[in-house]
Amino acid sequence: MGKEKKLRQEQKEIHNQKLHDKIDEVESSSKGSFTPLFNWYDYLIMVVLTAIIIGISLLIGYFVFTKPSRSSWVMYSFSFVGFLIYLILGFVRNRHAIAFWNDTRMRYRKTHTPFERIINRIRYIILIPAAVILIIAVILSFTI
Repeated sequence: MGKEKKLRQEQKEIHNQKLHDKIDEVESSSKGSFTPLFNWYDYLIMVVLTAIIIGISLLIGYFVFTKPSRSSWVMYSFSFVGFLIYLILGFVRNRHAIAFWNDTRMRYRKTHTPFERIINRIRYIILIPAAVILIIAVILSFTI
């Protein structure tokens, strides 16, 4: 029993050493390299996406429900779907981090990989229009 416990302890120490080496490697490679989260075309995508979704929901509210006041419910639906996609992409990013670090405790730590940067950009490109649409839907539901 003592031999197995000692072997398991050695395996834990080896795993922790590999994990710390990987952390040091990622932190040293990411220092000094600043890349902005959004480019100019990301802002353009957010504005166009917001305008398209608002236009579609106003058209659905006017032609399908025959009342413009019902379009706020369509906007609520679009913002709910946006928040849901944001959460699903966060789950995907966490799963990728678990596989990268080979440790479930490190799932919230940044990996600084290109995949993680792309996922974060897509998450925020979806989150910001969803939040703006939610705010507009709340305003429309109280004013119309």
